Amino acid sequence: MTKQNKNFTMAPNALFTLYTRLPNFKADHAMMYTVLTHFYNDDYGYAFPSQYELCLRLNCGINKPTQLAKVLKEYGLIRYERLRAGGNYVYYLEEPIDTEEAFYEKFSQAKQYYEERVEALGIRKEAKEIDKQNMLDGTYSRKS
Repeated sequence: MTKQNKNFTMAPNALFTLYTRLPNFKADHAMMYTVLTHFYNDDYGYAFPSQYELCLRLNCGINKPTQLAKVLKEYGLIRYERLRAGGNYVYYLEEPIDTEEAFYEKFSQAKQYYEERVEALGIRKEAKEIDKQNMLDGTYSRKS
């Protein structure tokens, strides 16, 4: 992990090309990882934003960062701990898996979930295109 430009934080592509194929990995998780990347300190080797700071940056309630961190930890993207009682958590960032083969090897459930989503969205897209064509042809009628 390396420190970024003050006005720019890079996010690994794998967060939104692979990890979003996991059933409970949402955009909020990718955002939390990106925010932690922003707070990452090269000198210490971890990020240590307060819960308050995370809530402000993620525009969420007080419990949400903990929920997001649990999922990131489950998928091996972060580790976290408190260095002292009552202190902030420190977050160690791990590099995401960035090849489809290695990703599916580790998270086999993701492949079926992703294929089902692709199919469901494809069916919906196809239905929308048929409706559009019927409107152009003048054969469209609203369903009651």
